[in-house]
Amino acid sequence: MSCSPDIIRLEPEDTACPDCNSSLNVRNTRKRTIVTSSGSQEVNSVTKNCPNDTSRVLRTSKRITPPRRKYGFDVITDIGILRQKHHKQFSEIGRHFERRGIHIPDRTIENLYHVFLIYIVAVHLESFPKLAKSIRKQGGYVLHIDGTTTKGSPQLLAMKDGWSGITLFAASIPTEAADYVRPHIETIHEGLGKPVVVVRDMGDGITNALVEVFPGIYIITCHFHFLRAVGTRFFDNIYFKFQRRVDRTGIKKKLRKLRKRFEKRKKPSDKDEALAYLDYIQAYKKDCKGLSYPFSLPTVEFYRRCEEVRPKIRQAILDRAWDDLCSPCLSKLEDAIKLVKPPPAVRGRIHSEYLKLKNRWDWFEKIRIALRYRNGPIPLNTKGFLSNEELDRGREMLKELQKKLDSFITKGDSKGDRSLKRVLKGISDLIAEQRDRLFVPNVEVMVNGLPKVKKLPRTNNMIEQEFRSLRRHGRRIRGDGDVERSVQKHGVGLAIASNLKIREYVRLVYGTLDQMPARFSNVVLESLDRAKALF
Repeated sequence: MSCSPDIIRLEPEDTACPDCNSSLNVRNTRKRTIVTSSGSQEVNSVTKNCPNDTSRVLRTSKRITPPRRKYGFDVITDIGILRQKHHKQFSEIGRHFERRGIHIPDRTIENLYHVFLIYIVAVHLESFPKLAKSIRKQGGYVLHIDGTTTKGSPQLLAMKDGWSGITLFAASIPTEAADYVRPHIETIHEGLGKPVVVVRDMGDGITNALVEVFPGIYIITCHFHFLRAVGTRFFDNIYFKFQRRVDRTGIKKKLRKLRKRFEKRKKPSDKDEALAYLDYIQAYKKDCKGLSYPFSLPTVEFYRRCEEVRPKIRQAILDRAWDDLCSPCLSKLEDAIKLVKPPPAVRGRIHSEYLKLKNRWDWFEKIRIALRYRNGPIPLNTKGFLSNEELDRGREMLKELQKKLDSFITKGDSKGDRSLKRVLKGISDLIAEQRDRLFVPNVEVMVNGLPKVKKLPRTNNMIEQEFRSLRRHGRRIRGDGDVERSVQKHGVGLAIASNLKIREYVRLVYGTLDQMPARFSNVVLESLDRAKALF
């Protein structure tokens, strides 16, 4: 209660000693000034003790600020929301408070934002019982688990529920080795119980830890990661050599220069036709739909387009010659495209590698189709759910594909690609090893006391999207691409804070966002210590 309109008095709720029922004496009163979202505030903190046992000291359970800090939970929450939901820079947040007459240095704002993330994680850990109850109502949870890093150690390990979209847990780990992953999976097991199924990439460390903590659990191999592994086996040894050889011809730079020259010229009647061919060739990346390697091979598409338009340009030049028209732009474009037709020895290597890549791409597409995995546009098959009929069809197609692979390996014509059969043998073995984990059946669970068949996600794309979202947030608030420092420092808190976008999570854990300061004030110190240890 407050002792004056300008001073808040915080004292123990008890008026008598819980042990002897004697009236309590005031032990001391500590005066301090804190900063709230309304401005500076005087606070008197009172401690009392028992008159019969002075060592029996009672303090208020109500807290307005974190321990040993002068900024209130409402200020910390405001900073966190502005940073997390509105992607504000620390200087912008500082100006936001300046308009209220509150000066907070940028470095202090950065520190308070980190405090906000620690409390977000601490509240999440304390909310496991509520989350477990909610998960039971929906029939259990699907555990997506993966780690991310682009600059060595540490990695951010994240776990999400594939049905609700809630990030269940996050931690900073040195590597994905089983010894580092296992304790965090055990935390999930203790807090939320055993998942219905796990979706993971093909890393051995995470898989071994899952099998140890959840023996007998269904484990789905993520179709995206499986296909990426297949693609790298197909293309790694050839594609990058092919890319370097094409780039060394200088054709891409030449085409860019020609475009600038053509756009400046006004008179040639063949300018528009030449620009149309240029547009088609230079759109090779855009028409790959922005898919990453190995789901697209941009240089192969570039070479194919050059091969496609070269005879068309030659024919256009001849047609114009019959009409006594010169073709300066088309002729220059034709000469530029001939750069991918260098002297015979080099030309032979470029074209033979193109044919090898084209043949391998056909095999890659057959495997993708068998896995029922849509190749674009981004995001790639975001949910990845399959019906029972699609699962049966996928199993059958994979079985038929493996027969074709084995037949080709024994007596097929590799058309000069001497390593193809060896690569296909490795991919056939990989399919045989992972087949049961690629098409795990959908499950029947109890939802609100009634049986219901629920589809299982087939990719880890949900958690991959979360990682991309964290980096996108970092780029928006930094203004550049150097975001890994932020992901490594704040990644655990950022991953859990992403749940604030989920209305059901906010309702379950906080009630409303306006109630976050009150919820932070009730966090116990043990939870804060556990939260800090995860960063």
